Amino acid sequence: MYLFLDSDGMEDLGLCLLVPRATGVTYANQCGGISCEEKSMEGFVVPLGRRNIEQEIHEFFMREFGENCYPPHNIWTEKRVSDLGKIVTKVPVSLSTPNSSDERREFLRLNTEKMGECIEAWIPVISVYGEALLVLKNSD
Repeated sequence: MYLFLDSDGMEDLGLCLLVPRATGVTYANQCGGISCEEKSMEGFVVPLGRRNIEQEIHEFFMREFGENCYPPHNIWTEKRVSDLGKIVTKVPVSLSTPNSSDERREFLRLNTEKMGECIEAWIPVISVYGEALLVLKNSD
């Protein structure tokens, strides 16, 4: 099964965490600003909302890269990584289980080892689920 998140651009999903797992479901998202790239990954989605943080992320990418976060525009300086990391760490994610005493809640961390894959609306992070992607509506 293949599911394109916000396929017509009319949905208002907010932030979503895309966690890689063998689920038989592949999720796709438009990303990369005006480049309008489509990226996809098999896994599951955790809706996060957080529209205020989504707006901060959009503002970051617009300020730092304009509407194009591909080479040669997407040089990830130490300051850019730090600034995006500070925004990402505002996003809490819970790992729920049937036994509520086992629930864990952690804030996201930017996966700095994968910054070469980071573009607008497709941000590698570390979560309570392990490696994941923070996805959001593309700004184009």
